[in-house]
Amino acid sequence: KCTQGFWGTGDTWMRNPPVVGSSLGEVCTAVVSSATTAVQAIAGATTVTLSSTTGITSAAGNLIGIELDNHNYLWTTVTNVVGAVITIANAIPVGRTADVGERIYYTQWSPLANL
Repeated sequence: KCTQGFWGTGDTWMRNPPVVGSSLGEVCTAVVSSATTAVQAIAGATTVTLSSTTGITSAAGNLIGIELDNHNYLWTTVTNVVGAVITIANAIPVGRTADVGERIYYTQWSPLANL
């Protein structure tokens, strides 16, 4: 499910599926970002500086996965985006860092195109 982080790159999910007389709904896409961490984020940090924030938003239901120094991912939501800096809901875990050049994955909900 897109909002729980169980997905493969390029997978899509629908929410608010369309029914007669309703809006068309939305689709969620899992994205491998070309962005990486630009500055090391240490344990306890809730802001992360990225090489690019293109496509990353704080819209409800969007998740971000930040690769940590142990090659596991911190999955959280983005609460704010200002320039290249994102604010995340969950801090970098104790004993971990997000070093410069770590990979970023994210999900993005988008409205379905009009038919």
